[in-house]
Amino acid sequence: MILRIEVEIGAAPVTLTNMIFNSNGSSNPVNDLIKAQLWHYNDSTALDTSLGLLIGTYNLISLGNFAMLMPSAYYAGMSSFSGMTPSQKNYLWLTIDISPNATLCNYVDADFVYLYADGMIKFPSISSPPG
Repeated sequence: MILRIEVEIGAAPVTLTNMIFNSNGSSNPVNDLIKAQLWHYNDSTALDTSLGLLIGTYNLISLGNFAMLMPSAYYAGMSSFSGMTPSQKNYLWLTIDISPNATLCNYVDADFVYLYADGMIKFPSISSPPG
């Protein structure tokens, strides 16, 4: 499962210190999701992990929200990220590995909730229905 987040910043660089995602919406049973990885691309609209920068990995996803860029027992990776290109579109990709034992046709939602940039919380300006 893949979720693309397009981030536009102004002329000044920013530092991301937290990104919150929701793994379940309303239908994620426990243990269906194995791990999530967050990737960054400056201006590529296509996911190619050989070209992107891996920001971090979150293991053992449970129901509800989980944080990238926040050190925890389940997160391994950067604690902050300042590699976004100013005055240009930046693409962040969240990839989620689904267990081979996941319930067939049980749709898993993935939602981008918010990010912290330079100490300010930012909510997405465009969202889509769960699923």
